[in-house]
Amino acid sequence: MSIGSATSRAKFGADMLLLRGVVGGGPDGEVFRCDLSDGTALYSRCVLCATGVDWRRVDAPGVDRLMHAGVYYGSAISEAPGLRDKDVFIIGGGNSAGQAAMNFAEWARSVTLVVRRSHLAATMSTYLADRIVAAPNVQVLTNAELSSVDGDTWLRTIAARDNRTGRVVHLDAHAVFIWSGSS
Repeated sequence: MSIGSATSRAKFGADMLLLRGVVGGGPDGEVFRCDLSDGTALYSRCVLCATGVDWRRVDAPGVDRLMHAGVYYGSAISEAPGLRDKDVFIIGGGNSAGQAAMNFAEWARSVTLVVRRSHLAATMSTYLADRIVAAPNVQVLTNAELSSVDGDTWLRTIAARDNRTGRVVHLDAHAVFIWSGSS
């Protein structure tokens, strides 16, 4: 398969094209052709298009106002390089949140997982939880929830509440990625 100028990243033996629009295509002999918005044509026996997801919303002050200005639901691999030397927060304790944390840890100054449960093992694979604990720039706030986010035209701080004590801490943040579940 030739992907021309499109960016790819191999995973599980597949080429993943990130943030590329499909503008046409169809059957082409025994394969399928996809025409991308940059003019590249892809040929394959199988095409999988991920078109989006409906996220379970977090009801915390500031989230809706700062959406796409430092606050996001989910995340993509392609976002990590833009967070070089930034402070990133991941809200959630499942495998997807953990994988996002490890991806961002390669670029960000710090990554903090904010997790409602008392430990990662309750909702995350052991191998992934072990990698997170061993990562030098990743920390985990357990028994905690996102209380609010604040900033002017861009996210500046988050507030996280300790569910055991009720204490709220305010932390500098450049980006928050919410992994709250989806349908």
